[in-house]
Amino acid sequence: MKLINYLFTVVLAISSFSSMAQQTLLGVNGGGEGSSSPGAVVSIDPATAAVTVLATPLEGAGLTGVSANSQGKVFAVSGSAGGPNGPRLLEINPTTGALIADVGRLQTAGGNDCYIGDLSFQPGTDVLFGILGNQGTSPRCGILNDSSVGGYLLTIDTTTAQVTVIGRDETLGNSNGGLAFAPNGTLYFTPCWDNPGVIQTLNPATAAVITNVALADSSCYMGLGVRSDGVIFGSYDNENSDKSIYTINPVSGVRVLVGSTESNLVHDLVFIGDAAPAVPHSIPTISEWGILALSALMALMGVARMRRRTQR
Repeated sequence: MKLINYLFTVVLAISSFSSMAQQTLLGVNGGGEGSSSPGAVVSIDPATAAVTVLATPLEGAGLTGVSANSQGKVFAVSGSAGGPNGPRLLEINPTTGALIADVGRLQTAGGNDCYIGDLSFQPGTDVLFGILGNQGTSPRCGILNDSSVGGYLLTIDTTTAQVTVIGRDETLGNSNGGLAFAPNGTLYFTPCWDNPGVIQTLNPATAAVITNVALADSSCYMGLGVRSDGVIFGSYDNENSDKSIYTINPVSGVRVLVGSTESNLVHDLVFIGDAAPAVPHSIPTISEWGILALSALMALMGVARMRRRTQR
């Protein structure tokens, strides 16, 4: 019985590993600061940060944010204030990076443009959240005191591209940066510009800062992505003009280098292919690899038993 329990534990571990390995890391390239393939959707090796360019869904516009909902649909935001298309919400093919649909211009109900720096879907609700940049003409995203609107938290309707502003914590200034939900619903933010050097958790209902942890090297990340096991990845350290990708410990602030994206300015990250379920399952499931491993182990047990019988 002890052996069977041990084997089942091994199978669950194999199943968990194979599930994590099935995830794909996508990124989007910004449009400036010496980026090669500006506006491209890229595939990234999460072990080395090696980049493969997939496609450019909207010519002439950098992409600043990307996220995937529980149905596997991937959305990105484009927007360079001087570009021909204005800020737009795009649905993209997660395999090829090609444009599926131009959802529309990112605007408030009053028709004010919203240039968005990063995106993340909230687990369990599939509401798309974003963080506001500081581009465009006045009033930016309908905010009257708009001389520095970076860092305002907002939501986006994925069927119309309409933007609703939630607010900004009073301790934050003009702070664009990386935004990402963890599978457990924690909302992480790494402010850049006015408030670099920390990783924060935010209240998604009010935009209030809940926790604040100092980051190594006074870094800030324009892109954040959280793997299904809760590991946080950050791209493009704006404070140090570093195009590398790191993993970030949100408790200690320590970062570990994954690798360089070379000349790609990866402005945001998203893991797809094995998203955490919106409603947790009460019973763990075993992947195909786990079933194969369990079958092999049980066969070995059978052979061992037969050998013991023949030796008696």
